[in-house]
Amino acid sequence: MNFTNFMLLSTMALVAATSASAEGSDALPQLRGADAVQKSCIDDKKPKKDGFEFKYVDEGKCVDEDNNTYEYGQFDDVKDFSKCAKKCVGGDVDDELVDELKGFDWNCDNQKCRCLFDEGTLSKSDEDTFDSVDRDKDGEGKVEGTKDADDWFCAKLEKKSSRDNSSSYTSADSHCNQIEDKKKRQQCKSNKPLVDFNEEFAR
Repeated sequence: MNFTNFMLLSTMALVAATSASAEGSDALPQLRGADAVQKSCIDDKKPKKDGFEFKYVDEGKCVDEDNNTYEYGQFDDVKDFSKCAKKCVGGDVDDELVDELKGFDWNCDNQKCRCLFDEGTLSKSDEDTFDSVDRDKDGEGKVEGTKDADDWFCAKLEKKSSRDNSSSYTSADSHCNQIEDKKKRQQCKSNKPLVDFNEEFAR
């Protein structure tokens, strides 16, 4: 190989290496920022548990159509997004409360899981179920979007379990949620006996 050919091959190799390096540097930003955080934090965008199906919405805290956040019961030390779904539907939360679930917020940094409910759903007695409870929120109805909040990720409830309830009895909360007037609905929820829907609607 003469000197000219050697220089030509060396130049071609240098150009190829420079091109590959440039392509790599262009690709790196795609793995930074929100996309990289989402990829590292969200292990399953559609977690499921016992017939309840959730769907990842976006970064931030879940909000209703009026941009209100929801009252919540919080579990600490929940390591994964999908495990938050399992905690909210799991054995620690009774079936009547699970039936009122709207979704959940999960914090990737401090591993906090918040099971979300309509305003007026949680009571003081529910504080024994969760590590902490916040009832001072106005959110109601379906999750419609998110509100900016660092390290928080929102999931909405997509599908509820179709449970086989042989009894006509159900939680008073389910009945109360059918009342359109907000004040009357809250009054209804302040007392939670079991009601027989057959008798209730026959009146």
